[in-house]
Amino acid sequence: MINKILFLILFFVSHCAIAEDAYRVEPGDTIKITVFGEDDLSKQLMLENSGEVTYPFLGVLPIKGLTVFQIEQLIFNGLKGDYLIYPHVSVEVVKYRPFYIKGDVQIEGSYSYKPGLNVGQAMVIAGGSITAIEQNEFYILSNNGGNNTFEPVNFSSRLNAGDIVIIENKSTLQSSSSNSTISDD
Repeated sequence: MINKILFLILFFVSHCAIAEDAYRVEPGDTIKITVFGEDDLSKQLMLENSGEVTYPFLGVLPIKGLTVFQIEQLIFNGLKGDYLIYPHVSVEVVKYRPFYIKGDVQIEGSYSYKPGLNVGQAMVIAGGSITAIEQNEFYILSNNGGNNTFEPVNFSSRLNAGDIVIIENKSTLQSSSSNSTISDD
């Protein structure tokens, strides 16, 4: 029994670490940079719209679109040699930019993102009815590296930070399309 619990804990922790390693930071994300043994170099920074952060000794660093690992390497390479012999750098996302939800829910707006969040969970967070799944169509508007994509998805589709979830009631869609007429003027 203990082996199963340990396996589940390790699986969860490694899954979260893998998800964060692949995550690319964008404006609105807050990261924590830790340089072990160097409190002056440990900072918590929110990425502004410019996509840059100002870091001690290194100045302005463009980090928009980089993974946590790439940011660690950027800071490691910048500090190594001139400032520290072999800096131990750790970077983590401490607050993700929000996701947004619009449509057939009680409270439209922005919500805190957590890795692994799916459309169904987002719908419940915003006060949508789980019993109305079959009556809804789901769409996600994403900005992937500067390219906007709008695609139909299902209830279990994963979200990314910054995504916009649109939930439309099928009966509303059908009635609005059947009420529209085309004029032959």
